[in-house]
Amino acid sequence: MMTPPSEVCKQLNISPSTIRKYSLRFESEGILFKRNKSNSRIYTVTEVAALRESMTVKKSGDITFENAVREAAEGLKGASYNNARKRRHKHTAAAS
Repeated sequence: MMTPPSEVCKQLNISPSTIRKYSLRFESEGILFKRNKSNSRIYTVTEVAALRESMTVKKSGDITFENAVREAAEGLKGASYNNARKRRHKHTAAAS
């Protein structure tokens, strides 16, 4: 399920400018969000969780905004890699 920015803002209790700021930073770390027909970003459940985690860690004061996003982005990249491996394995197993 894909979630529009307005819903993510409600879920995380943040402003549209905050989600834009975080999204741009995630994109600078290589995370490319899908877009809808009007070119607005749309978010997966995993991406929303990464946004939430980066905001929580940043608010703790122990880490910079940049590093909080970098760590969350690395987690997303790892999740994407693991999901792709599972899909390939499933496809390979079905073909056998």
